Amino acid sequence: MTTPKYCPNCKAELDDIDIYQHFYEQYKDEAKAIESASHYGWTKESPICFSRCIGIYCREQDRTIQRQCPDCDHVWDCDWYAKHKEKDETQET
Repeated sequence: MTTPKYCPNCKAELDDIDIYQHFYEQYKDEAKAIESASHYGWTKESPICFSRCIGIYCREQDRTIQRQCPDCDHVWDCDWYAKHKEKDETQET
């Protein structure tokens, strides 16, 4: 599941601090920061950030079904974002 980078309502950026940077600030040790960040899927070739986006989880479906913007409180379906992301990517090419 893709975590959105922007709110579809207010367009707020939802990326937070780079995962490696977070752990480097915590440990002040590059090797330990890389090891910790790698547990979140971070690599030097594909760095990723923590997200400020709030996931709304459904126990019955055992998955995140909606997302919420922490700035404007707008809620949208996870499937909505995936469909619109695909549409945006096909329009760019």
